[in-house]
Amino acid sequence: MGVRTRRSRLLRAAAAIYAQLTMDPTTVDGEVWFEFAAVQLLAGNRQGYRDTCKRMLEGSPKKPKI
Repeated sequence: MGVRTRRSRLLRAAAAIYAQLTMDPTTVDGEVWFEFAAVQLLAGNRQGYRDTCKRMLEGSPKKPKI
């Protein structure tokens, strides 16, 4: 397995973990949302990145404003 393939798999796995964290209504830590957006972008998920940034900018009790 090449370095790029491993990196891609790790980034997708990290994005999946952050996605789980952000689905938890008790997760109000803005840092989690910031890291989630960054991992999505690194993994090549530009639409997911945009959606997460939009949620952060809009803010809500479940999705904190940063």
